Amino acid sequence: MQINEKAADFTLNGVDKNGNEIKFTLSDYFGKNVVLFFYPKDDMPGCTLEAADFSNNFEYLDELVEIVGISSDSIESHKNFQKKYDLKLTLLSDTEKKAENLYGLVEAINLERKENIAATFLIDKTGKIFSMWKDVDLNGHVEEVLQELKKIR
Repeated sequence: MQINEKAADFTLNGVDKNGNEIKFTLSDYFGKNVVLFFYPKDDMPGCTLEAADFSNNFEYLDELVEIVGISSDSIESHKNFQKKYDLKLTLLSDTEKKAENLYGLVEAINLERKENIAATFLIDKTGKIFSMWKDVDLNGHVEEVLQELKKIR
């Protein structure tokens, strides 16, 4: 995926920001800005920090942007993660790495998949990728995303 390219559409199961099980299709959210953040695993220190940072800093922007976290964890794991840290964001289960593949985040290394993917995509209201970050440095990352979002509001 590249900047200004139409975001690859996908459908995944997960939990919404209220903990309800959902089927999420990205194209249903075109018309609203969307932040997709891919993270390695629920309840890992860095992943928890990132998810909580997104949840806390974007909650007031609820009408302007949909925040969506994606990992290969199960829906049950997402529910527990969400409840434990009071996360107010949608978490999707990509157990087969479909979305990761679509967004170019799965690399073959000796015929095995690379784990620990951390990347973020900001998708504008037209469904195009406005900004993207791969190999995310968590220090200041959410602030960077917020600054980019201000450019397209």
